[in-house]
Amino acid sequence: MGDPRGAVSAGHEATADAAAQVLAAGGGALDAAIAAVWAACVAEPILTGPLGAGLLLYAPADGEPVLLDFFARTPGLGLDPPPPARGTHDLDFVAVDVDFGPAAQLFHIGRGSAATPGTVSGMFDAHERWGRLPMADLVAPACRLARQGVPVTGRMAQMMRFLEPILIHTPEVRRLYAPDGELLSPGGLFKNEELADTFDLLASQGPGVVYGGAVGHLAVQAFGSPHGLLTQLDLTSYQPTLRTPLVLRYRGCEAILPPPPTAGGPLVAHGLSKLASQPPGAGMVAFAAAMRATDAARADVLGAANHLGSTTHISVVDGAGDAVSVTTSNGESCGYLVPGTGIAMNNFLGEEDINPSGFHAQRPGEGMLTMMCPTVLRHADGRTSVMGSGGSNRIRSAVLRVIAALADNPGLPLAAAVELPRLHVEGDLVNVEASGTPEDVLATLDATFSTVVRFPEPNMFFGGVHCVRTGLVDQPFEGAGDDRRGGVFRIVGDP
Repeated sequence: MGDPRGAVSAGHEATADAAAQVLAAGGGALDAAIAAVWAACVAEPILTGPLGAGLLLYAPADGEPVLLDFFARTPGLGLDPPPPARGTHDLDFVAVDVDFGPAAQLFHIGRGSAATPGTVSGMFDAHERWGRLPMADLVAPACRLARQGVPVTGRMAQMMRFLEPILIHTPEVRRLYAPDGELLSPGGLFKNEELADTFDLLASQGPGVVYGGAVGHLAVQAFGSPHGLLTQLDLTSYQPTLRTPLVLRYRGCEAILPPPPTAGGPLVAHGLSKLASQPPGAGMVAFAAAMRATDAARADVLGAANHLGSTTHISVVDGAGDAVSVTTSNGESCGYLVPGTGIAMNNFLGEEDINPSGFHAQRPGEGMLTMMCPTVLRHADGRTSVMGSGGSNRIRSAVLRVIAALADNPGLPLAAAVELPRLHVEGDLVNVEASGTPEDVLATLDATFSTVVRFPEPNMFFGGVHCVRTGLVDQPFEGAGDDRRGGVFRIVGDP
């Protein structure tokens, strides 16, 4: 059994508590992260789910870091003719308008928006490689949450209001999020007993339940032909992929990032290379210039898109110094459940920013693009910072902002780095948190960009960087949960 100490930062207190329970029981960072991912499927249900996807960066204290890619694949294997040749005009694929206040967004949902999921396979693959505790122990906190219910936070209620057209799209989904006819409000209890039963199946039977078994068969019936593209072959052939992370030096720190073919890590690396040519602490104007250059590099590959980003992140370190950074997503979900399972299906095929060639244009079985960027930053003084963010295409600017702040200012507390005002650049458009940004900086941005959108206060639009740090004798654990997305930080064991 391991050292029962550690720290976790996540997007909901129930998510963080699940990881903390596992750390206290002697589980390692990887065990705690898996428990947190399962718990997040209940506590943060509109951000992530068992049939979503993600990336996990594992950095052991005494070994080489590795990236486990369990992101979504394009479905349709075995269809004759295969998409896109067969045409997809008859799919259940509908556009919905979602009002985020400052801006409205067009989302695509329906059974034809469901991609081949990776989260269940990813968690079991990671557990088989690096886990210590039985998977049943790691699933147990999520089962309890699903049966007993999780109080809805203010942040989660706000997200539910944004996504209401999706959360009431079908009667089955409506019963989860609006059991009394109205969307759950802050303090309301979100329960999902069918999901608890499905978690029990996963704990006892393993990932085969989804990738070829009972849950998988139900998913194919619901999201396969004629309404969708998912096939049994998509599920039975799915395997996560191990990749060697990008490692680069910046201001004496070592940044460990997801490699290609993911998009987030290379774009953050590009931004760091631009910032490296500026003096340390050059400020937000230099950051905006670096982001503009990074956006130009992105446009060559991805095209432009601008979604809220229904994604969540978990960062964990344990008493041995092992670190895990894991980002997961369910898109916005497609508005349908897998019948009888309590699982909301993803809508990755309807996400503009990960379908740069157009909807349903990618060949079956191909990995889809992702902007996720789970990150580990090793400092010159021996500390290790673990971070990541939700936020779709703002992930890169959120993570880059925190990396640069910590590397440029070695004495800066994590919480201060997370709280710094953020900006995000798309071509000649810059979105900026005006609160805390000096007026002269705002004036320079006005003179430099054709459009500057000022957010009066910190906003979930700019992601949620949940991070932890370890490594110093007098401060073994430090952390910060980003309040923009309801972040929570927990320390386990003696400080």
